[in-house]
Amino acid sequence: MLERGQALLTVSIDNIETAEYQQAYKAILRKDRQSLTITYVIVMFVFFFLAYWLFDRDPIAAGIVLAILLLLLGYFKSQEVRQLRAAGTRANKDLPVRIIFTENGMLGETQYGEHFRKWEGFAGYTETQGTIALAPTHRTYSVIPRRALDPATIASLQRLLQEKLKRL
Repeated sequence: MLERGQALLTVSIDNIETAEYQQAYKAILRKDRQSLTITYVIVMFVFFFLAYWLFDRDPIAAGIVLAILLLLLGYFKSQEVRQLRAAGTRANKDLPVRIIFTENGMLGETQYGEHFRKWEGFAGYTETQGTIALAPTHRTYSVIPRRALDPATIASLQRLLQEKLKRL
């Protein structure tokens, strides 16, 4: 218990709505989605001009390139929709949970066990209108619905997170 430090704040979560989990997903992965969107636009731009260049030389090849372009657009969009739906299915996994914020990190206790993560092990946190989301990595996150907290606890948690983590 010494490595964990003294408990500063305890939060209990019994239920997370699908919309709250999806809201946190969008907030945490916003930067990743923006960089992917830029990459998609560049790739599509290159394919479009390749098709334009090929059209005078070989209309069939240009048609193939345009078909590939459309397939890529559909694939990328379907992946985004699939990930957003998957975020909603994880909403109440491993609940109820008790989260204890300590001097040195965060302890999560579920019916299956407990897990401690030091503050250095977090990528950061973000806030939305209805949630506070902690990101151990840029691909995973824990959601705390604001409705589960009273205003004083929200203020304490915000101060603690601002002190310990960077905002994503």
